[in-house]
Amino acid sequence: MITPFKIYTQEWKWRFIYSVICLITTTLNFYMSIKIPLSFLIWPTFKYNNIKLIATEVSEIFKEYVFISLTLSTFICFPFLIYQIFSFFSNAWYKSEKKKVKNWIFFNCITIIYNCLLIYFYIIPFSWNFFSNFQLNNNELYLSFNIQNEIKIVNYIKWIFSSIFTIGNILIFPLGLILLNIKININNLKNIRRYFIIFCLFLINILDLDIMTQLIISLNIFIYYEISILNHILISKT
Repeated sequence: MITPFKIYTQEWKWRFIYSVICLITTTLNFYMSIKIPLSFLIWPTFKYNNIKLIATEVSEIFKEYVFISLTLSTFICFPFLIYQIFSFFSNAWYKSEKKKVKNWIFFNCITIIYNCLLIYFYIIPFSWNFFSNFQLNNNELYLSFNIQNEIKIVNYIKWIFSSIFTIGNILIFPLGLILLNIKININNLKNIRRYFIIFCLFLINILDLDIMTQLIISLNIFIYYEISILNHILISKT
């Protein structure tokens, strides 16, 4: 006799297998066409000046190709993984609970995509332009030697991904408040708004970014905080 536990275990096993197959297939596709994702990662900085990346180990380039393929495939397959998890648990939810989860997933997906575009097209290019200007030649020094940036490919790739994930997490933090919509009172969110703004301004100043970047990040954080309050109100009414 097949028990419900075995049925759920079997379903979870196959959903896990589908997710692994999706991840492996996407990783192989990225690796087979590595020039496309590599060009995608270099483009934000290439438009300011010709970038020269170096490798100091025999297998360093190969390792970075694998790292790029695996990281990008994880990002691409993440929505599929969320869909598998949602499909598995949704059968035990009420319609109101499904609606709440769908709204939360929708807002977060839109926010993540917007954050990635903002970081890719604006923050990374301007940050690169700022740091790449710290070079000196013979005319600017009292001694006859140059100080130039020769960046290892491993450091560049890690900098790109860390910038996307770190700044993206800072920007998406307000929407994380939606997870606590049952325990957090809407009036409390409104009351701590001023303290949250001061904290964000202090944190952004520590990052030592240019004025325009600080303004853009600050504006987006404020907008997301208001969205979290609005979404809290909408969810509480359902």
